[in-house]
Amino acid sequence: MADKYSSLREVIRSEVRKIDSPFFDEVIKTINTEIECLYIEGIISFGNDYLLSGFGLECRVKDIFKKMGFEIIPGRDGMEDFVIKAPNGVTPTTPLVLEIKSSRKPHITRDELRQLDDLVFELSGEQQARKHGLGGGGGPDYLALASWGLLSRQSKPVFHPTPHKGVLIFNGPIRKRGQATFL
Repeated sequence: MADKYSSLREVIRSEVRKIDSPFFDEVIKTINTEIECLYIEGIISFGNDYLLSGFGLECRVKDIFKKMGFEIIPGRDGMEDFVIKAPNGVTPTTPLVLEIKSSRKPHITRDELRQLDDLVFELSGEQQARKHGLGGGGGPDYLALASWGLLSRQSKPVFHPTPHKGVLIFNGPIRKRGQATFL
């Protein structure tokens, strides 16, 4: 006996078979893009917020920020979930690096916070400022290294060259009604 999703499975299998040497990541990315579109159109639901994790939670958070007028910029593959920029006329204008986590445990871990800090550090360009300063000249900028990027050989402040602010959104503990910490 076929279930209500059997025809969907058949269509997916049929279409993927038509692709010459399909890559798993590309197939998943395509399917997820379409699922997100269907969610935004109100055709499908991810369920209650306290149950959300992974892709569903990311789509829900992205939708909330989009409805508030933020510009959504896809994150780097395998890195941050996405970056958002404030709408025109809103201050501050610092881009926000969003990392979205869920857990059955009631707290986040130090490693998850460090991961967000590392992502912000990389996107801000602070590592480059610490190594090379903001000016040319080639070679390491020892003043920038010694001052953790606060000064460069040009003796001017080098706070984040392209500042970003990290935001961790945590949905936990999932699967327990009324205990989720969500937006």
